[in-house]
Amino acid sequence: MDQEYKPTLFDMQTQSHDLQIMKAMVPYLELNRQKTFAMMIKFMELQRTLRSFPDTSLSIQSLGQESGQERMMRMLSDISEQCNAQERENLDMLLNLVQIMSVSDIMSE
Repeated sequence: MDQEYKPTLFDMQTQSHDLQIMKAMVPYLELNRQKTFAMMIKFMELQRTLRSFPDTSLSIQSLGQESGQERMMRMLSDISEQCNAQERENLDMLLNLVQIMSVSDIMSE
């Protein structure tokens, strides 16, 4: 792993302290129990994920009434936090391009 793990908003909504403790236990279990225990943990994560979505909508957004472009900019910014230096530089170029295109759209109206 070339960089430190940084949980995303999605991770924070679907993970828990209890699950982290259980994950820390896996390497210390008997070999024949590790796979079953790890699968149980993943199943519990899946349950938490399913509970994080409202029954009527597949959305975990907390972004209010932002436009599609505003959501995209926030998404790219959040992605940038997960990137290494080179990836972040490439993403910053993309963010700058999107901003330039936005200004261009505004000026052409």
